[in-house]
Amino acid sequence: MSGLKRLILWKLSLIYRVSVFLWDQYWRRAKKVKLPGKVISIGNITAGGTGKTPLAIYVGNLLAEGGLRTAVVARGYGRPTTGLVEVNDDSTWLEVGDEPLEIYQRTKNVRVYVDKSKTRAAQKASADGADIIIVDDGFQHRKLHRDINIACLDWNEPFGPGGILPKGLLREPIEALRRADIIIYTNYNKAAAVKQAVPEFVKKIKHYYSSLAVSGLRDIKTGAVMNIAKFRNKTGAAFCGVGNAKKFWQSLYRANIRPVNFQVFQDHYRYNQTDIDKLIQLPGPLKLDYLITTYKDAVKIQSLDFKGYDVYSAELDISIIDEHGNCRKDDFRKCLGL
Repeated sequence: MSGLKRLILWKLSLIYRVSVFLWDQYWRRAKKVKLPGKVISIGNITAGGTGKTPLAIYVGNLLAEGGLRTAVVARGYGRPTTGLVEVNDDSTWLEVGDEPLEIYQRTKNVRVYVDKSKTRAAQKASADGADIIIVDDGFQHRKLHRDINIACLDWNEPFGPGGILPKGLLREPIEALRRADIIIYTNYNKAAAVKQAVPEFVKKIKHYYSSLAVSGLRDIKTGAVMNIAKFRNKTGAAFCGVGNAKKFWQSLYRANIRPVNFQVFQDHYRYNQTDIDKLIQLPGPLKLDYLITTYKDAVKIQSLDFKGYDVYSAELDISIIDEHGNCRKDDFRKCLGL
């Protein structure tokens, strides 16, 4: 990076930091919207994928299993439509967004609402009888009072490279984590030390770790879930358009699935037939046995032609654990007040 570019990014980051400071001062004093039920926010302080959506799915199912009328509210980033929508069995990703559709399809007895205003969506969920509302990507959405604030930090690089946006990936200064009640270190690897220094005040916040694993591969046409062992000695390719493609690759690798080609698209990418045709041709003379993508991507490619190739979405499930890898689901449930 040239010296001039670094200087420009530094100045822009300084302007961004000032604006974030003023925004923080405003919301420290502003009146919040308080709903009758409990509100749990799941978010982060960095741009990009830190595992918020898998955690929202996990928490949603955990609450619903406890008999609570549970709802998730999300913005529905990337959808070309507008307005308040409740996701249903007939919803498409174009109507509600890829992540809300994934949350709806991968949870049971959880209602999902989409709106640019998460407060308005939460008010609708509350009016519809929700006992508890999960705000997806809600750490910076401070208009709505929340009872529990969960922040996700990637264990490999909790604060991202380069500092504050746009020079780095931080949406807010690290001090913003003082608002967090719980921290989840995602993509945890107990064999590797955290790569960035974590301030002492962050270490004192109640925290858990989470691991992400491929539990099965779902045929996107039939819905049948296949055992991952079936794919270990076959030739395949993988592709995704998610916030952190590296996590997806690592999950496949840990499951002993080794695609000969791995194609990365931008987050929330809208696929077309040309993209699929190129994917199939990339391995050259090798004959592919399968194509694998994420669930988030799979909801957007149902109508495309894969020329007879089998296409699967990876069922990525998280576990809440301690630093030694022991399950902490029950303790986490108590921490949520259940």
